[in-house]
Amino acid sequence: MDGSESDANSAADSSQPPTTGEAGEVAQENAPGSSLLPKKKKVYKKGIIYLSSIPQFMTITKLTQLMSQYGKVGRVFLQPPQDKDVGRRKKKVWKRLYTEGWVEFMKKRVAKEVAINLNNQPIGGKKGKNKFHDYLWSIKYLPRFKWIHLSERLSYERAVFKHRMQTEIRQAKRIASKFLENVELAERLEKKKKKKKEGNDEEAEEKQTSDGETNDTTKPVFKNVFKQRETDSQKLAKSKIQKTKQSREEFLKSIFS
Repeated sequence: MDGSESDANSAADSSQPPTTGEAGEVAQENAPGSSLLPKKKKVYKKGIIYLSSIPQFMTITKLTQLMSQYGKVGRVFLQPPQDKDVGRRKKKVWKRLYTEGWVEFMKKRVAKEVAINLNNQPIGGKKGKNKFHDYLWSIKYLPRFKWIHLSERLSYERAVFKHRMQTEIRQAKRIASKFLENVELAERLEKKKKKKKEGNDEEAEEKQTSDGETNDTTKPVFKNVFKQRETDSQKLAKSKIQKTKQSREEFLKSIFS
């Protein structure tokens, strides 16, 4: 009797409905495809470091390769030089020169560790193969800095540069136009001066001609007279005249004496 009662009690317990907690566990265990549900991945905050100086001839590819040793790297940007001497350099060389840079790590913790551990440290590597071996890193972690801030800054710098270039172009055009105006004014003044000089010369010539005409009417014109030698006939005639004068004088003296 006791055995039959225990069997009956166990059967009654099994026939009773489970509690809410047990029902939830059973539902989860028996739910179809419960093991196939994707697990949520942990989202890490990104961190950005700033490089105040870039070794000469270092490229974005090389910098990404060096930084990838410490963690997963996202975006990288290197600022090319903006000085006036860039245009004089060769195009290939200019493309490989940068003044500063920004590197984005997929984990903020890695960016902080890189900035702390690598700042003022040599780049390292094998001295024979890595030409940047002796250069020192100059790295700073940028807290609360996002890549969109860099994009906004770059767009602002481009707008400022464009505005400055437009201002310089307008100023150069104004200087060129002013120079052309001065050249035209100088040419006009030169022509006016030459014209005035020609008029003064014509007036002087007219005055000289009028003065010459008045002098001709009032004063005789003296011409150069060259004395010629006397001919033999002129000399004989002159001597005859002198002899006749002497004879007359002697005759008169003889009469009145």
